[in-house]
Amino acid sequence: MEMHVKFLPYHPSSYFKSHPLAIFFDSTDFDRSISESDNSTIDKFFSSLGFDIEERLELDFEPKMSIPNFKEVMDVFNFDEKWIYKGSSTQPPCKQYAYWQVLRTVYPMKDKYLKGMRYMLA
Repeated sequence: MEMHVKFLPYHPSSYFKSHPLAIFFDSTDFDRSISESDNSTIDKFFSSLGFDIEERLELDFEPKMSIPNFKEVMDVFNFDEKWIYKGSSTQPPCKQYAYWQVLRTVYPMKDKYLKGMRYMLA
């Protein structure tokens, strides 16, 4: 799964109109050197988004899309190893200049959250 975080430039006259960050997650093929503590932070992040499909069906509730630990999860990511390129926005009109950063590390994501995302988007 690829997650995009879009940062807007500090100055409106900036050449780049957005600064997207791409982060990859997988339930099986991820970097095994991720610590248990970091893995727990990532798990809490996806849980806070309400992507646990078993919990949603069991409790029959609609989650609120709050992100209480966004800074914590951002601190987990390795920004030292990344690809950077000038591209465009992924949203129409796709003409804006975007300064992309794609993190090299693939992070763990429990399969139940991936299934939950598929369920919510179906």
